[in-house]
Amino acid sequence: LPGDAVLSLLRMEASEPQLDRFSIRAYDGSLDIDAADVTSSCNAVLSGSSGLCEELRHARVEPAHVAYRLFVSDQGIGRQILERAGLDPEQVKAVLQQMIEELPIHAAAFSGRGVTFSQQFVELMKRARIEQRAARDKLVGLDHLALAICNEATESLRALIELGLSAAEVRAAVDKLKLGLLREQSEAERQLRAEAEAAAA
Repeated sequence: LPGDAVLSLLRMEASEPQLDRFSIRAYDGSLDIDAADVTSSCNAVLSGSSGLCEELRHARVEPAHVAYRLFVSDQGIGRQILERAGLDPEQVKAVLQQMIEELPIHAAAFSGRGVTFSQQFVELMKRARIEQRAARDKLVGLDHLALAICNEATESLRALIELGLSAAEVRAAVDKLKLGLLREQSEAERQLRAEAEAAAA
Protein backbone atom coordinates (compact mmCIF):
# COMPACT_ATOMS: atom_id res chain seq x y z
CA LEU A 1 0.00 0.00 0.00
CA PRO A 2 1.20 3.57 -0.59
CA GLY A 3 2.24 5.49 2.50
CA ASP A 4 -0.87 7.66 2.62
CA ALA A 5 -3.11 4.58 2.48
CA VAL A 6 -1.23 2.92 5.35
CA LEU A 7 -1.34 6.17 7.28
CA SER A 8 -5.10 6.40 6.91
CA LEU A 9 -5.43 2.85 8.28
CA LEU A 10 -3.22 3.42 11.31
CA ARG A 11 -4.27 6.99 12.14
CA MET A 12 -5.94 7.26 15.53
CA GLU A 13 -7.77 10.53 14.98
CA ALA A 14 -11.45 10.83 15.73
CA SER A 15 -13.66 9.83 12.83
CA GLU A 16 -17.18 8.64 12.26
CA PRO A 17 -16.79 4.94 11.51
CA GLN A 18 -19.56 3.26 9.53
CA LEU A 19 -21.61 1.21 11.97
CA ASP A 20 -22.30 -1.54 9.43
CA ARG A 21 -23.08 -4.80 11.27
CA PHE A 22 -20.61 -4.42 14.10
CA SER A 23 -21.94 -3.62 17.55
CA ILE A 24 -20.57 -5.21 20.69
CA ARG A 25 -23.81 -4.21 22.37
CA ALA A 26 -25.22 -7.43 20.86
CA TYR A 27 -23.26 -9.32 23.51
CA ASP A 28 -25.22 -9.94 26.70
CA GLY A 29 -22.62 -8.44 28.97
CA SER A 30 -20.83 -5.20 29.74
CA LEU A 31 -17.94 -3.89 27.70
CA ASP A 32 -16.45 -0.41 27.76
CA ILE A 33 -16.31 -0.08 23.97
CA ASP A 34 -18.64 0.23 21.01
CA ALA A 35 -18.47 1.05 17.31
CA ALA A 36 -17.90 4.75 17.99
CA ASP A 37 -14.66 3.87 19.82
CA VAL A 38 -12.87 2.19 16.90
CA THR A 39 -11.30 3.48 13.68
CA SER A 40 -13.14 2.89 10.42
CA SER A 41 -10.55 0.28 9.36
CA CYS A 42 -10.85 -1.55 12.68
CA ASN A 43 -14.64 -1.38 12.41
CA ALA A 44 -14.42 -2.92 8.94
CA VAL A 45 -12.39 -5.87 10.28
CA LEU A 46 -14.81 -6.39 13.18
CA SER A 47 -17.82 -6.12 10.87
CA GLY A 48 -16.16 -8.66 8.59
CA SER A 49 -15.65 -10.94 11.60
CA SER A 50 -19.36 -10.78 12.38
CA GLY A 51 -20.17 -11.45 8.73
CA LEU A 52 -17.82 -14.45 8.63
CA CYS A 53 -19.41 -15.88 11.76
CA GLU A 54 -22.88 -15.47 10.26
CA GLU A 55 -21.82 -16.89 6.89
CA LEU A 56 -20.37 -20.02 8.50
CA ARG A 57 -23.32 -20.34 10.92
CA HIS A 58 -21.08 -20.32 13.97
CA ALA A 59 -22.59 -19.89 17.41
CA ARG A 60 -20.72 -16.70 18.36
CA VAL A 61 -18.03 -14.39 17.03
CA GLU A 62 -14.69 -15.68 18.30
CA PRO A 63 -11.15 -14.21 18.29
CA ALA A 64 -10.33 -16.58 15.40
CA HIS A 65 -12.85 -14.75 13.18
CA VAL A 66 -11.18 -11.44 14.02
CA ALA A 67 -7.66 -12.78 13.42
CA TYR A 68 -8.75 -14.26 10.08
CA ARG A 69 -10.23 -10.98 8.89
CA LEU A 70 -7.18 -9.00 10.04
CA PHE A 71 -4.36 -11.27 8.89
CA VAL A 72 -5.92 -13.14 5.95
CA SER A 73 -8.78 -11.18 4.38
CA ASP A 74 -7.22 -7.75 4.86
CA GLN A 75 -4.27 -7.21 2.52
CA GLY A 76 -3.12 -4.01 4.23
CA ILE A 77 -1.90 -3.61 7.79
CA GLY A 78 -2.51 -7.21 8.84
CA ARG A 79 -0.36 -8.66 6.07
CA GLN A 80 2.34 -6.04 6.62
CA ILE A 81 2.53 -6.92 10.31
CA LEU A 82 2.95 -10.62 9.45
CA GLU A 83 5.64 -9.91 6.89
CA ARG A 84 7.56 -7.56 9.19
CA ALA A 85 7.30 -10.16 11.96
CA GLY A 86 8.90 -12.68 9.57
CA LEU A 87 5.85 -14.94 9.28
CA ASP A 88 4.50 -16.66 6.19
CA PRO A 89 0.92 -15.36 5.63
CA GLU A 90 -0.05 -18.73 4.11
CA GLN A 91 0.99 -20.58 7.28
CA VAL A 92 -1.04 -18.15 9.38
CA LYS A 93 -4.00 -18.64 7.04
CA ALA A 94 -3.80 -22.44 7.37
CA VAL A 95 -3.70 -22.27 11.17
CA LEU A 96 -6.65 -19.88 11.32
CA GLN A 97 -8.70 -21.93 8.86
CA GLN A 98 -8.22 -24.99 11.04
CA MET A 99 -9.31 -23.03 14.13
CA ILE A 100 -12.40 -21.75 12.37
CA GLU A 101 -13.34 -25.20 11.04
CA GLU A 102 -13.35 -26.50 14.62
CA LEU A 103 -15.84 -23.90 15.85
CA PRO A 104 -19.38 -25.14 16.61
CA ILE A 105 -22.21 -24.59 14.12
CA HIS A 106 -25.37 -22.88 15.37
CA ALA A 107 -28.45 -24.87 14.42
CA ALA A 108 -30.76 -21.82 14.42
CA ALA A 109 -28.76 -20.28 11.56
CA PHE A 110 -29.28 -16.77 12.95
CA SER A 111 -32.98 -16.84 12.10
CA GLY A 112 -33.69 -13.15 12.44
CA ARG A 113 -31.27 -12.48 15.27
CA GLY A 114 -27.97 -10.65 15.15
CA VAL A 115 -24.67 -12.31 15.88
CA THR A 116 -23.52 -12.55 19.47
CA PHE A 117 -20.00 -12.43 20.85
CA SER A 118 -18.14 -15.01 22.91
CA GLN A 119 -16.56 -14.16 26.22
CA GLN A 120 -13.17 -14.72 24.55
CA PHE A 121 -14.05 -12.06 21.98
CA VAL A 122 -15.00 -9.67 24.76
CA GLU A 123 -11.67 -10.31 26.51
CA LEU A 124 -9.87 -9.72 23.21
CA MET A 125 -11.54 -6.33 22.80
CA LYS A 126 -10.72 -5.41 26.40
CA ARG A 127 -7.06 -6.11 25.69
CA ALA A 128 -7.25 -4.01 22.52
CA ARG A 129 -8.71 -1.19 24.63
CA ILE A 130 -5.83 -1.52 27.10
CA GLU A 131 -3.33 -1.25 24.22
CA GLN A 132 -5.14 1.82 22.88
CA ARG A 133 -5.10 3.57 26.24
CA ALA A 134 -1.45 2.68 26.86
CA ALA A 135 -0.57 4.26 23.52
CA ARG A 136 -2.77 7.28 24.36
CA ASP A 137 -4.55 6.95 21.05
CA LYS A 138 -8.05 8.30 20.65
CA LEU A 139 -9.59 5.22 19.01
CA VAL A 140 -8.95 1.48 18.94
CA GLY A 141 -7.18 0.67 15.67
CA LEU A 142 -5.81 -2.32 13.79
CA ASP A 143 -2.48 -2.05 15.59
CA HIS A 144 -4.17 -2.42 18.99
CA LEU A 145 -6.25 -5.30 17.65
CA ALA A 146 -3.13 -7.09 16.36
CA LEU A 147 -1.40 -6.66 19.72
CA ALA A 148 -4.45 -8.03 21.55
CA ILE A 149 -4.59 -11.06 19.24
CA CYS A 150 -0.98 -12.05 19.97
CA ASN A 151 -1.30 -11.50 23.71
CA GLU A 152 -0.46 -14.71 25.56
CA ALA A 153 -3.66 -14.37 27.58
CA THR A 154 -5.68 -14.93 24.37
CA GLU A 155 -5.82 -18.65 25.00
CA SER A 156 -8.00 -19.49 21.98
CA LEU A 157 -5.32 -18.11 19.63
CA ARG A 158 -2.36 -19.84 21.28
CA ALA A 159 -1.63 -21.73 18.04
CA LEU A 160 -0.77 -18.41 16.39
CA ILE A 161 1.61 -17.53 19.19
CA GLU A 162 3.25 -20.95 18.86
CA LEU A 163 3.64 -20.26 15.14
CA GLY A 164 5.71 -17.20 16.05
CA LEU A 165 3.16 -14.41 16.27
CA SER A 166 4.46 -13.22 19.63
CA ALA A 167 3.60 -9.94 21.30
CA ALA A 168 7.22 -8.79 20.97
CA GLU A 169 7.32 -9.51 17.22
CA VAL A 170 4.00 -7.79 16.56
CA ARG A 171 4.89 -4.77 18.70
CA ALA A 172 8.18 -4.40 16.83
CA ALA A 173 6.35 -4.66 13.49
CA VAL A 174 3.77 -2.06 14.54
CA ASP A 175 6.50 0.28 15.81
CA LYS A 176 8.36 -0.02 12.50
CA LEU A 177 5.21 0.77 10.55
CA LYS A 178 4.49 3.81 12.70
CA LEU A 179 8.12 4.98 12.50
CA GLY A 180 8.01 4.71 8.72
CA LEU A 181 4.83 6.78 8.64
CA LEU A 182 6.35 9.44 10.88
CA ARG A 183 9.37 9.68 8.59
CA GLU A 184 7.10 10.06 5.57
CA GLN A 185 5.16 12.80 7.32
CA SER A 186 8.37 14.62 8.28
CA GLU A 187 9.67 14.43 4.73
CA ALA A 188 6.36 15.68 3.32
CA GLU A 189 6.38 18.60 5.77
CA ARG A 190 10.00 19.41 4.87
CA GLN A 191 9.10 19.51 1.19
CA LEU A 192 6.11 21.75 1.85
CA ARG A 193 8.27 24.17 3.84
CA ALA A 194 10.90 24.22 1.08
CA GLU A 195 8.23 24.93 -1.54
CA ALA A 196 6.73 27.71 0.58
CA GLU A 197 10.16 29.30 1.11
CA ALA A 198 10.95 29.07 -2.62
CA ALA A 199 7.62 30.71 -3.50
CA ALA A 200 8.22 33.51 -0.99
CA ALA A 201 11.73 34.24 -2.32
